Amino acid sequence: APDVGGVASDKFSSASGTVDRDFPCDKACPVPVLRASGTTQMSACASDALTIDVSASRNGGVVPLAFTWGVDASVTDFAATLTNALAAGDVLSAQGDVLTVSNAIIPAGAESMTFLVRAISFVNTQSALTRWTVTRTATPLPSLRMLAPAVLETTA
Repeated sequence: APDVGGVASDKFSSASGTVDRDFPCDKACPVPVLRASGTTQMSACASDALTIDVSASRNGGVVPLAFTWGVDASVTDFAATLTNALAAGDVLSAQGDVLTVSNAIIPAGAESMTFLVRAISFVNTQSALTRWTVTRTATPLPSLRMLAPAVLETTA
């Protein structure tokens, strides 16, 4: 028998097999459940910020979910400015499962902003696209926030 890389070919074995199209899941992979909580109203105070937290989202696996963030241009004041800030990383935080946007980034006159978020599993199953609307008061009123469980839950 001919040698392969200096080793006699009769020392090798061959095999064939198939990989299930639903691998690594037994059946269809679970769809992530997106759970959101956060600011729905913010003050015009320069120091105020809006926060949307989706850290309570689940996908039934051990690998953390990834999230995509965006702005709904059809209903958001100054959507291009906010979209550019998200893309450039100019928001306070859009890392992973929490989005925080400072009032300093939001143009004067913006009263309504709708953010979009989607959860994506490591096998690329995705939650439904979720909208989170935040309104901003025209006057600089103080705001109070309480930490609480998710108030919005969406699946595909």
